[in-house]
Amino acid sequence: MPLKRPVVLLLEDDPDEAELMRLAFQKVDPDCDLRVAMDGQEALALAVEGGVGAEAQNRGALHLVILDLKLPGMTGDEVLRALKSESRTQAIPVLVLTSSDLPEDVGRVYADGANALLRKPLAFSDLANLVAGMMAFWFSPCLLRAE
Repeated sequence: MPLKRPVVLLLEDDPDEAELMRLAFQKVDPDCDLRVAMDGQEALALAVEGGVGAEAQNRGALHLVILDLKLPGMTGDEVLRALKSESRTQAIPVLVLTSSDLPEDVGRVYADGANALLRKPLAFSDLANLVAGMMAFWFSPCLLRAE
């Protein structure tokens, strides 16, 4: 049985950081469908449109959301809470990628439903390693079997 192509939504308002993430995904898994949203409203629209489950399969259901906490306008925390409160998106794993190491940020994002909080690496090689680890953990072949 063939494997589904992983679909990942990245919410990152910094175009340079979004491009670095795109390059890291391309290096690690060129088959990954990485979708980038530059703000919270766009991310929520893409997530709800993709959704999960059988009804979303034809639209390219999301398998993972990676979001930044520090965003202008709608914050990453608000996006996380919205994703976890919407029935069509609450089952999608959400990884928070941030430069913050404040204990209150850690506790808050887990309380709001994040599946992981990861520190943004400074070097591209470390970012590629982080992406490789995410892909290995979240996209094991048994989880991505085509239906």
